[in-house]
Amino acid sequence: MAGSRIEKFGTIYSRLQGLLKSGALSEVDCPVWKSVYEAFPPQKEPMHERPIPEQKVRPILYPEDFVRVKYYNTFGNTDVVDLGNESVKTTCQKFVEKYFDLQEKGVQPEDLFDKTTEILKTENARLRSVDEHAEMISAQEASSKEDGEKL
Repeated sequence: MAGSRIEKFGTIYSRLQGLLKSGALSEVDCPVWKSVYEAFPPQKEPMHERPIPEQKVRPILYPEDFVRVKYYNTFGNTDVVDLGNESVKTTCQKFVEKYFDLQEKGVQPEDLFDKTTEILKTENARLRSVDEHAEMISAQEASSKEDGEKL
């Protein structure tokens, strides 16, 4: 086979043009992207030698992300989410909203997490720490084993 498949020796488009000219590929068998490429050619030819532009990556962390990290490290993720119903908020989302409400009211930053936890527990939110959840599961397993032995 003549030529090289290494991307340094031309673009995919130039290799496709060569296949069409030589008759190795018919117009009917051309890929779909060829017509799009011809209609909207790139401003600069995508060559191997072209330097990669230096772009600074923008930070995309938001203040609520830090609250969510602490929430999930403390309580884990025990919610069942119905993706078809966006009107129901997850416990984590309720926690974040209450956290920022308390922050706006002037609660001390050291007490924010604990106060938010207390308030949500009084509103019947199911907040169990990862350790409490593990203890509950192990207690359930132990009781089921005992029930199995009694039979």
